[in-house]
Parts: sequence; structure tokens; C-alpha cells
Amino acid sequence: MRWILGALLTTAVGCTTGEIDDSDLDEPKTPSLTPPPPSVLPDPPSSASSSAGPSESAPPPESEPAAAPAPAGKSVELTYYWVAERPEGDPDHVRINDCDGALLTWASKEFHAAVEMERTARAISPSGKKITFNDVGGCFRVLDAKYPWGIGVTSKTEGPYALVPFRSIAVDPTVFVIGRWYYVPELVGKTTPSPSVFTHDGCVRAVDVGGAIKGAHIDFFLGDATARPSFKLNTVTLEEAGTRCGAAS
Repeated sequence: MRWILGALLTTAVGCTTGEIDDSDLDEPKTPSLTPPPPSVLPDPPSSASSSAGPSESAPPPESEPAAAPAPAGKSVELTYYWVAERPEGDPDHVRINDCDGALLTWASKEFHAAVEMERTARAISPSGKKITFNDVGGCFRVLDAKYPWGIGVTSKTEGPYALVPFRSIAVDPTVFVIGRWYYVPELVGKTTPSPSVFTHDGCVRAVDVGGAIKGAHIDFFLGDATARPSFKLNTVTLEEAGTRCGAAS
């Protein structure tokens, strides 16, 4: 989840969690394509959890932003975000604590700045376990194995949305509908790089928000910073998916 330092940045930054009541989402105030049936992103494969390190949990529900959908075929600014990964040999300059004040990891000033920007990070805990931790409303919490790439907002009907590389987008929830699939024609046919290689069908899902994601602006989740050079787009067309994204769900 991310916060962007400037409206014109082409690489975006951390988004905050929030709770969305899907049953209360307003319908479009302008003509739009028929929305797709409700769908849920599959959970990423889970792995065995270790008892070492900080306790793992999903984040608690938080405040509910207003939602009002945007019209189809809208030209939007495109920025990018990913999980901040602590590099090998990173010096121990700054403590990063969890919501209870326990040490999650040490960090250099550079890595600490990346964590503050991206709001989802991965590092080795003091016990030697690799952990993914996420902003849960002003502090960090270790996530369990079903959220290997972090979480977006928390839905009352679906729980926390798992971030999925090349599928998840952060949006302004007063403009776009959280939980809805959208279609980006400029992505169709593009082969995505690691960490998730496939031929893109243009389908993305609005599951995240960010303090500087305002108006006609989406933040595209790449998973890993190494994927950034593969994407040159700064503006795309965002359409309501209609029936085009059934396979993606």
C-alpha cells in the first residue's frame, strides 16, 4: 500500500489500508459498460508458517472511504509501486517496529525510506525468518502466507484484498469502485516479467488506495522493483471490464 510524494512521479509510493462496504458502493453517475459479476482474486499459494519471529495476522478493519464509480474509457495517469525488499548487506541504522513496538527488522536509512514510501516490505526478522509486513493504518504488521505480496483495502464482504502483481491497482475510491475489475487496452498482449510471467489480457482490479492517488490516476502494482524497466507507459485508458475479465477472476 502506498503514499506518493508528488503528483507527477512516474514511480508511485505506499498506499494505506481502509475498509470498504461493497454493499454500499454507488452505481455510476455517468453512462458506463455493464459491470462484471462479483469476483474474487484467488489467494496466492500458501506455505507453511514458522513459529519464529513476530506473530502473523491479517490487518484489522479500518475507516470506510466514500466510493463513486468513474465513466468507462477514461484516460488516466499511470504510476507504479512494489514491495520494498531489504537488500543483502543493508546496514543496521534504523529500527522498524511492529504495532506493538517489537522489532521487525533493522534498516539502513535508504531502506527505511523505501518502506515508508511503499508501505509493504520484505526483510529478514531478528529470528532469521523472511517476513512480509504491511502498513495497517499507521503501523506495520507481519502478514501470513496467504498475502505474500501485501494487502490492499479491507472489504466487509471479502476481507483484506491480496495484492497480486500486474493485476492489482490502487485508485481514488471516490472515482473508481473498490473491488471492481477494469480493462486497460494498452496492456493487452504484453508479456509480464518476473515475479509473474504471463501474457496480459488487460484486466486489472481496484483493490488498493493511496493518499496521493487522486482523481484520474491509478497506481499499478508490479510486485518487485525489478519489473519497473519493463513498463514505459505513463498514461493509459481505463475502461469498465464488462464481461471481458471473467477468466482473470
